[in-house]
Amino acid sequence: IEQGKTNYLQDEWWPLRARFEALRLQYENLSSGGNPNGNSVAMRLGYWDIARELFSEKPWFGRGMQNLKSSFKQAYQNYQHPIDQEYQKRAHNQWLTFFICFGILGGLLCVLAFIYPPVVLGKKRALAMAYLLILFTSFFFEDTLETQMGATFAGFWYAWFILRSPRD
Repeated sequence: IEQGKTNYLQDEWWPLRARFEALRLQYENLSSGGNPNGNSVAMRLGYWDIARELFSEKPWFGRGMQNLKSSFKQAYQNYQHPIDQEYQKRAHNQWLTFFICFGILGGLLCVLAFIYPPVVLGKKRALAMAYLLILFTSFFFEDTLETQMGATFAGFWYAWFILRSPRD
């Protein structure tokens, strides 16, 4: 325990098992009403909980992009979420962000906008599907389009599928 280990067998574990064990402990801590601060999974579930509350307040047309930061700040105060102020962030989920900002109608339009070009216009289906799998997985765990790297990745491949010549 003094060395920061939660199990005496931890030194023998494969690194992936050690990570899964850490995630399990974080979830157990959160489930039993523990402090989510400093725990990546527990905080992310808290972010998603706040995002769900924000979405449920204006589900059809959303809140708009300009109001997102202030909406989250207000929601943390209103719902008295246990995440410390220094850790209070946005949803960390691009799909939730789309639906909070644009509502159900705009969120579905965003989904369609990402799916349509690679699947319908792309002739190289395997590459299109790999792109969508990577992008959509990233959307579940990060506000991908809010970072330069994520926007560049999404924008480059999206444009490649739309703008490439028909003879490809």
